[in-house]
Amino acid sequence: MRTRAQLADSLLKWEKAPDNDITRSITWVYFHELELHVGGPEMGERYHVLVTVPEGALSERRKEGLIEEATELVLEAVGIEGREFTDKVRVWVHIRGP
Repeated sequence: MRTRAQLADSLLKWEKAPDNDITRSITWVYFHELELHVGGPEMGERYHVLVTVPEGALSERRKEGLIEEATELVLEAVGIEGREFTDKVRVWVHIRGP
């Protein structure tokens, strides 16, 4: 899936990590579509992106950039053309470190 490679590219870019065989070998992308039951009106499928990075690897600005880019990549991958708020809230990007 092209999106997996794009998500890995995005992470390496925002982390300012070198793009080489070593960093790529420890950059994993799992793509899971979640079937959720929500407490309000149904908005369609939801998507969860979990990013784990070393402590201090991403500044707040870089986290924001990664979240925005990952959201756009997921929406593109699943064929959602609109980029309205109601589309973007379907993608949850969580960034955590040790």
